[in-house]
Formats: sequence, C-alpha cells, structure tokens
Amino acid sequence: MLGLGASIPKIDVIADTVIPSSRSLSLDGAGDMATFTATAFPISDTGDNLSIAFWAKRTDNNDAAWVFGNTTTSSMKRINFGANGDTLELEGDQNGQTVSGAVTADTNWNFYAITMEGNSSGNVATTIIYENGVAVSSTNTNFGASSVPITINSIGASGGSGSNTNEFKGLLYNVGIWNTILDLNAVEHLTAYPSTALTSNAGGYKYSTNLIHYWRFEDVNDTVGDLELTLVADASFSSTIPS
Repeated sequence: MLGLGASIPKIDVIADTVIPSSRSLSLDGAGDMATFTATAFPISDTGDNLSIAFWAKRTDNNDAAWVFGNTTTSSMKRINFGANGDTLELEGDQNGQTVSGAVTADTNWNFYAITMEGNSSGNVATTIIYENGVAVSSTNTNFGASSVPITINSIGASGGSGSNTNEFKGLLYNVGIWNTILDLNAVEHLTAYPSTALTSNAGGYKYSTNLIHYWRFEDVNDTVGDLELTLVADASFSSTIPS
C-alpha cells in the first residue's frame, strides 16, 4: 500500500500502430518532386509479387503525370497517368515493356491500386489496375516478360524535372508498396476507408506485414522502410486529404 509520500511510478506507453495520416503530398508541376534512393523491384519471375496503391487528386489532366518515376529518364521506369489523363500506365526498365489501363480523367480524389505477379519462362506479369475498388480494362505489352525490374527513385516527376514535363500536378496521399498481391477485399477496404493506416490490418485489409514502403507525408520518412524522401522545389505537405 502506498504511503502518503509515495508516488505512482511513471509508465511509458509506446503505441504499436501508426495513426492514420492527416497530410498529403502537394505538387504544382513546376519542378516539384520527392526523391529517394533508387530501388529496383523485380517483376519477371515466379514469386516476384508487388502491389502499389495511392490516392490521387489531380488538378490538371491535360499532360502526362508521373506518380513514380526515375530521374535518369523521362520515358521508362515509371507509373503515371497518360497525356490525356484517362489512362494509368506502367513501364519497366526496358523500353516498350508496358501496361496501360483506362481510368477516369477528373479532378476528384480517386484511389488506385496496381498488382503485379511475376511469371517465369519469359511470360508477361499478371497485372491488375484498380480504380476506386474496381478492376479496369488494361493491356499488357511485354511487361515482366524480360529479366529486368522496374527501378524508381522519385514521386511526382521523371528525368524532366524543372521543364514541366511529365510532372504530377495535385495531391498524393497514403502511398504504399507491398511485396505481395493485394486481393479485391483489401482494395475495396482501402477505397472505402481512405485514412486506413496501412501498418494495421482492418476489415478486408490483411496485408500490413507485407508492407515494405509507406509514405504517410506527415514528414519525409518511409514509415516501414528506408526510402526517406527529399523534397525538391516547392513540394510540400498539405492538410487536404480524401474523406
């Protein structure tokens, strides 16, 4: 029993989950981007499984807009919206190794998920592009068929930084990369609950342990990996997020 002069010892409580993000990455298309250490993701063999998901609110759909790119090139090594704003495209490290899916060209918040399952013996990867929880019509042209990865080192622009070429204009939110294939239940959950902290399983989302990179944009940190961001030009964090 505590005496009158005794005190209750302080107990430090450490949270075991990451709270939902309240920030997005804001890019104006005038040299803005966030860079990180160049990282290659294999896509050409059995077991090369990869999923990438993000929320995007574009302010301009009249120009190609890079979500992920590589500062050494303005063409390959990319995940981007097409020049007319109505396609979401991927290209690996080899020219002409592409996937293109039909998406909506608007300025609303939309959720996108891309799953890539590598296949052996020179076969193309099995790819699915989702927009707001629905698989869209897509075409795979040799993506994953060659023994090359997709190598990225930037968010929001490609090698054309500073020339208003291929630069994303708008906001990006809750960007994650997994070393597995997100199933439809997970994609539907992440669409319905935009602020889901990707580090914790919830509802149909069961892939927190497969999360290898996660940019919450509360700061420059990669919450689960080591790809910390360097903000370039006027890239900044915004309080505008999907609801």
